[in-house]
Amino acid sequence: MRRIRPWFMFCRVYVREIGPAPAVSQASDGLMIRRATRDELLVAAKANPKQLSAEFVDEALANGQFCVGAFDGSRIVSWTWACFDTAPHGDGLCVKVEAPYEYGYKSLTLPEFRGQGVIGRVILARDQLCYQLGCTHIVGFVETHNYPSINTSKHLGSRRVGYAGYVKFFGRAYPFRTPGVVGHSFRFVRA
Repeated sequence: MRRIRPWFMFCRVYVREIGPAPAVSQASDGLMIRRATRDELLVAAKANPKQLSAEFVDEALANGQFCVGAFDGSRIVSWTWACFDTAPHGDGLCVKVEAPYEYGYKSLTLPEFRGQGVIGRVILARDQLCYQLGCTHIVGFVETHNYPSINTSKHLGSRRVGYAGYVKFFGRAYPFRTPGVVGHSFRFVRA
């Protein structure tokens, strides 16, 4: 799939119901899980310029999105974003969802913290904040070759509802989705 990625993007779309659950902000590993501030995200962007940029952080926050992170002291070591309508994707496209869905995206754990279940705890904390804001479901996508993220989605209880993606011809992306995805409001749209 990586070889054809410049022309074709294909992903699994997952949905999971969210509901009230006890919030856990600190685990035995000493990581604090909470909503990240703009200043903390700007520090993370400076330290991880390939994953975050100051422009992305400011635009996402201005559009009502937020980020939940795991902190090792003051350093953010894992994060995920929440969106309630339209989020940037790339290739001239955005991802669009509608209430009562939350779109979870741009999740990352720094290499030295991977394999410890950190991102799962961060995602659950994000979902609890979204539930408090009226969301009842999370929808997201994982490219078909991203096995660690596929496993995390399954471990969290997400179920695959179909596939989505796009084909690029002459610099323009043409999105598609399977019928199972349509009922969950997830779609790629032109930016």
